[in-house]
Amino acid sequence: MMRLTGFATLILFSSLTVIFALGSALGGDPPREHNKFISPSGSRFALLSHSALRDGAATQVSLKEGCCRRWIPYEYFGSGDDYMDGSSLKWIDDHHLLIRYALDASGEQRCDQRAGDVTISCEPLPDPFPATSPRTKP
Repeated sequence: MMRLTGFATLILFSSLTVIFALGSALGGDPPREHNKFISPSGSRFALLSHSALRDGAATQVSLKEGCCRRWIPYEYFGSGDDYMDGSSLKWIDDHHLLIRYALDASGEQRCDQRAGDVTISCEPLPDPFPATSPRTKP
């Protein structure tokens, strides 16, 4: 009788594990994508983090210098998209960073002009797909 109880417990545990794994895989948003942009001297880097959510997108650009200094000069969260990718950030030199992004009035979007001693050039671009509704990439 003890063997049957142990076997039943194993089946129950295995079933719950499979159900939990499927629920997590199908119900969650996709993971964040990260692109790293290193300054010309290699002393600083900018990290572009982007998540395409079910109902929108979230993007963040963070700057890091050394081990302990970090700034967030760009943030976006909205029901549309800011269409940022590997060509959206460019270091001009160690103290000047260019950030290109699509304007999206459906969410909150912020681009600061300065992060520490780095001057940020914010270049808002028009929506690349203005005629589509809802806003989706083809």
